[in-house]
Amino acid sequence: MKLKIFKILLVFSFLLSILWFGRETIAEYVVDDPVLPIEEYFSSGGAYTDCNGKLLRSVANIRGDYLFPVKLKNQSKELIEAVITAEDRNFRTHPGFDLGAIIRAAKQNLKNRRVVSGASTITQQLIRIAVPRERTFAAKIAEFFGSIRIEAAYSKDEILEKYLNSVCLFGNVRGTAMAAQLLFGKDSGMLNLAESAALAAAIQAPGRYNPFTLKGNLALLARRNRILHDMLKLGKCSESEYKNALKEIIPTYKKKRAFNAPHFCDYLEKEQGKPV
Repeated sequence: MKLKIFKILLVFSFLLSILWFGRETIAEYVVDDPVLPIEEYFSSGGAYTDCNGKLLRSVANIRGDYLFPVKLKNQSKELIEAVITAEDRNFRTHPGFDLGAIIRAAKQNLKNRRVVSGASTITQQLIRIAVPRERTFAAKIAEFFGSIRIEAAYSKDEILEKYLNSVCLFGNVRGTAMAAQLLFGKDSGMLNLAESAALAAAIQAPGRYNPFTLKGNLALLARRNRILHDMLKLGKCSESEYKNALKEIIPTYKKKRAFNAPHFCDYLEKEQGKPV
């Protein structure tokens, strides 16, 4: 009983501290809606596709990032579950932030006397992608309250779709669809369990888990296997699927970037100015 009361007081104290120290940032977000920058981010750059959705050519956006936006229904179910398992297990139920994860991360960081665990949700990460800020306490508060507004503006599926289409993976490659083309040479909707877990594993630290270096590939393989084990424990895959996935290797070289129908794409770019 005492432990339960302590946890309640801890959460209450945490919320009060956020409200006090973040009062100026909160006021800023009352004026500056984080929804607008997210829409602006996705309105530039993109990809040319044929009538069947096959990638013909990707075009960099104003930041130099390559995006290949696809609908959530065109992402493999294994990929969706792998990303949620790796990045935000309570994504479907939280209001934009995860207090349980925040408390667990705080305990781990205090125990180790350094930052060893974060607690950013997929929603908060989406804000960070669209509105880059320095990693300060004020920025975390902004993400905290901004995530609530994002959750009010979009459905869970819309948030997840935008996240999968914009998350940083390999260099200036953004989104799982483009990353799937680069690493596996296939559409993200065709990814199997092992491939999905590999992409999900790279999200945490794309530089550290770079599959195109020996050290990075080995690190990515180890993290992929941990995610597969977590998916097994959560009932997101069977024992046989898990064992088969562990046997798969991760490619060490990049597939060629799509450059199909060049004259047609050049014509469209000249006429329209950007992909549609």
